[in-house]
Amino acid sequence: MLVQVALPVPLYRVFDYSLPADMLALPNSAIPQIGSRVEVSFGRQTLIGIVIAHISQDDSSVPVNKIKPINKCLDAEPILDSDMLKLAYWLTRYYHYPLGDVLAVILPSLVRQGKPLDLLITHWRILPHITDDDFRANAKKQKQQFDMLKLHGQHGSSEDVLLLEGMQRAFLKTLEDKGLVERYIQPKQAPTPVKLQKCHLISMMSRNLLSTLLLLHTNLILILVFCSTVLLGVVKPKSICKRCKLY
Repeated sequence: MLVQVALPVPLYRVFDYSLPADMLALPNSAIPQIGSRVEVSFGRQTLIGIVIAHISQDDSSVPVNKIKPINKCLDAEPILDSDMLKLAYWLTRYYHYPLGDVLAVILPSLVRQGKPLDLLITHWRILPHITDDDFRANAKKQKQQFDMLKLHGQHGSSEDVLLLEGMQRAFLKTLEDKGLVERYIQPKQAPTPVKLQKCHLISMMSRNLLSTLLLLHTNLILILVFCSTVLLGVVKPKSICKRCKLY
């Protein structure tokens, strides 16, 4: 089996790659899924592409001896679902733009660079046996930082959140050296695949279009009524301008 990969290159085609021998020995669930990222060799470059199809060797127009294996699969699950891929195909047809470049625009920069979706985040928490009595009376700044961390309970909080709240990394390190707090690493959960809410989008566009048509229709009726009254002599334009203080 081969995988067809869309690469961020200015070429209006996709590229066929084979699977490494060690990957072929794995269950089908370990095969790169459609919508997942793979790292491949492309000429002298190493690029990150999106798997868009699985095909057999017979369906490929590339000679067997010229098909390269992928370097590695970066995602255990697809990061683009079928709706997003359909959108990418539509953009390719509508704007006459290469599929690989379209997918590169859709993805955030770090994701299209091959960065892992599961990020390791540093957290800080207070050790269970620590109390306020463990601080000296003159360690006011350390006690203040300790009290801020204590607000987050026994599980603590991520370092990014604590720094935004005004804590300082140097004080956290000092408290750690004194055995008052500890740091631990926790993976950040990968985002769920992006899905288009078509019904919601169409409903919102319909409401906006309806509101615009109603406004235009109302203004048109007011203009027609005004013109009719002027033509019939019921209302003089000069009197209206005086009331509006524009004449």
